[in-house]
Amino acid sequence: MSKISQKDFLLFNKSCKDMSELFDSSIDLIYFSPPYNLGEKYNKYKDKRTFSKYVKLLESVFLECERVLKSNGKVIFEVAETVFVDGKFVALGALCQNICLKNKLYLETRHINYALTKNYVEQQDHGWNKDFYTRKNAHSNCQQILVFSKKKIKFKNGKINYF
Repeated sequence: MSKISQKDFLLFNKSCKDMSELFDSSIDLIYFSPPYNLGEKYNKYKDKRTFSKYVKLLESVFLECERVLKSNGKVIFEVAETVFVDGKFVALGALCQNICLKNKLYLETRHINYALTKNYVEQQDHGWNKDFYTRKNAHSNCQQILVFSKKKIKFKNGKINYF
């Protein structure tokens, strides 16, 4: 077995919306978490992106991921299950899956995690009240880790296996 050196890896810490420094079909693994701070204020930063501009951003990111991903590569991303924007809940995980499908990236598996738990009970993330509902901007405590590839996978009985 040969040794793997640091020269065998390149790590980029930047936005996936423009990876022009990379060749087509050259990347084995892309791991990221798209922003889901629509309409939120984080410290001094207030997000002013509209929902339609946010969807366009996601579309450009996944199109670029498909371009640089090798045929046997993986795109893995973590996303909140829902966000509350413009007075309505958006199924962000499902939205991302739909965009991926349009860009010929196919779901392999989905892992569901809860960001906050106490005594084996899911806890509210920011924006939720103690009775587990919200009337303001919030995102779900449920985080999905979605794994995509360029290959279509046949699922048993048409259903994905969830872990």
